[in-house]
Amino acid sequence: MSLRFPPKAALAVLCLVLSAGVAFARKPVESKHATAVSNPPPAADDSSRSAHEMLLFLRAVYGTIDNWNFIEGWRYYATFRIPGPDSTQVSEWTEAHMVWAHDRPRVRIDNATDSTVVVVTGDSTLVRRDGTWTTDPKVVEPARALALDAAWMVRIPWNLIDWNLKRRLDPPYVKDGPLSVRIDYGPNQDRPAGTQVWVRFDPPSYALRQVRWYDTRSKNWYLMELSGDNVRYKWTWSTNRMVYASDAEGRKGPLVLSVRIEDMQIDNEMPTIVLAPPNAVAVREPADSVKVR
Repeated sequence: MSLRFPPKAALAVLCLVLSAGVAFARKPVESKHATAVSNPPPAADDSSRSAHEMLLFLRAVYGTIDNWNFIEGWRYYATFRIPGPDSTQVSEWTEAHMVWAHDRPRVRIDNATDSTVVVVTGDSTLVRRDGTWTTDPKVVEPARALALDAAWMVRIPWNLIDWNLKRRLDPPYVKDGPLSVRIDYGPNQDRPAGTQVWVRFDPPSYALRQVRWYDTRSKNWYLMELSGDNVRYKWTWSTNRMVYASDAEGRKGPLVLSVRIEDMQIDNEMPTIVLAPPNAVAVREPADSVKVR
């Protein structure tokens, strides 16, 4: 994600290249973030049931339920590179990100290059640029959208194990083959209504290898490939993300953005004081404007 607000094509994909860090190991005591994953509603359709059951098999790759419930959030550095048409580098910058794991979205991004700060807490958004806190919608709205993208990406696959989501195995799963799930987002869900996302988990580890989506804001398709896996406390995450232009069939086009995630840290108690910087001016969205799980 860039707080510099780069060209439109890159802006739409920046936060989606971020992924989760390591899970926190603790003694098995009662968690304050209990996760219900296997109680289907009576009206659940067969396609969502099949996809849900397959997603449950991924829990061991991403920290198991106990570790996930104890994660409060992640801290990491993200270095972004936008290439030019002749493969030269147009720009590069590094940001510090803090993303909370559960409940309503809480995200903080600090860009040391241009001293921009973005803080999202539920329906409130704080943005500091050029030394002042701003309420300009042209600045605040894209910053909020990008922060919410980061919260969505960092929680995969746990935010996909949700009976409120419409999910499909697409293409159908074949034994020992990749697991590809399509998610169609509706109103008041984690992504803008109308967003379609395909997530693909590949054998033998079944870690996340690809995300393909139609972005309703830019009206474009994108394809992200993930590599360079790390594992700690049974949690798997990728260091490298390469984002390409794409089409509805998933054909890979030009490289749009590359990102490297470094110094991934985990906390069981995140410092919420950083979400209330001095003299900050909050811009509030309508109540229940997002439902990040």
